[in-house]
Amino acid sequence: PNEKQTPHLIFPGDKISIRYAHTDTLQMYVKGNTIRSNELDFFRQLVRKTGNLYYFFTPMPYHQKVKDIQALKVSERMIDSVRNDRLSFMDTYGKKYQISKEFTKLATGIIHCTSIDDSLLLYHVNSDLLKKLNLYNDYVLAKVKDINKLDFQYNPMFLQMAKHVAAMATGT
Repeated sequence: PNEKQTPHLIFPGDKISIRYAHTDTLQMYVKGNTIRSNELDFFRQLVRKTGNLYYFFTPMPYHQKVKDIQALKVSERMIDSVRNDRLSFMDTYGKKYQISKEFTKLATGIIHCTSIDDSLLLYHVNSDLLKKLNLYNDYVLAKVKDINKLDFQYNPMFLQMAKHVAAMATGT
């Protein structure tokens, strides 16, 4: 992976071709299968338009430590705005390029989970402030409820992390 951390959905048996896109990263496609090619290019285009989905190298401003609860709420609104921009991009992309309903559901789930993950990271970085205000448990548990509402199983590590954070928040 590079600093963009661009995900790609590849199925067993896919015969992937790769070309350099000249603008940012390698572009994957399946010869003769426009739908799969569009799906393979979706996240590359999304990252180009809205920024990284995952931040392993450089955290975003909305992941930073803040001074007060108002600043935390500003960061939370930034996270919501990025999520909404991504969902809007997905809608526009799906109208312009043919993609499957299954992929749309998967991409929507990933966008929502990434937003929840961003919020949990924000809360973790600011746990001292939230605990001081006796809000940490409420904030974290609200995000765990959001995860459960998604009807989307992102990956086992994400779910385990959410359960661990919830257990820490409730003391169980």
